[in-house]
Amino acid sequence: MDEVWHYALLIALLTTLSACAPPALRGDFEDLTPRQVAGASTQTTAQRAMPAEVRWGGPILSMTNEAQRTCFEVLGKPLADNARPILDDRDNGRFLTCVDRYLDPQTYQPGREITVTGTVAGAEMRRVGGYRYEYAKLDADQIHLWPLDAHAPATAVTTGFDPLLYPYFYYPAGDYYYPVIYVNRPHPPLPPPLPPGLQEAISAHEAVTHVGFVEPAARQR
Repeated sequence: MDEVWHYALLIALLTTLSACAPPALRGDFEDLTPRQVAGASTQTTAQRAMPAEVRWGGPILSMTNEAQRTCFEVLGKPLADNARPILDDRDNGRFLTCVDRYLDPQTYQPGREITVTGTVAGAEMRRVGGYRYEYAKLDADQIHLWPLDAHAPATAVTTGFDPLLYPYFYYPAGDYYYPVIYVNRPHPPLPPPLPPGLQEAISAHEAVTHVGFVEPAARQR
């Protein structure tokens, strides 16, 4: 029984840690979305000038390296308890944010997820295609780039007792209990491409085989 409790405490500790935001992203932030800030552009200048500390995040849409800073266009998403963007169909509006240092575009590629903390800096009108779109602006203090494999599906490596999902130490059908440990396994890599010329040779062989085949009835004619 002591071993089971040790497993339970370990799983609870790991779950608690995974739900915490990285230290650089912690703090007290205003409950404002980029869309709400952009909508405030119709209010008075005094109201718009009120600074607000916020924490926004989402996938990168574009990135620009300027002389003294790096700027991003981001699709705002709701954030999970650990401050990571939730990639579902909801969006909180697009926003622009800049950080006063160089960041490599090969690392911060479009589609990668970031979470940013900083101060609201008004709004800016740009075009998305032919549409005039008002972006919220954020002066960034911290930018956190999330790892690629953190959304990998959780896989159970053992089965049985889970103190977070099942409140008892055994199943009613038996007297045995088993600890459960869930791990994140990355998606399997894609198979390597065929060597140059091999795909063409396979296609040519299939074409010759198809053309050279004659039905027996056709040969008798």
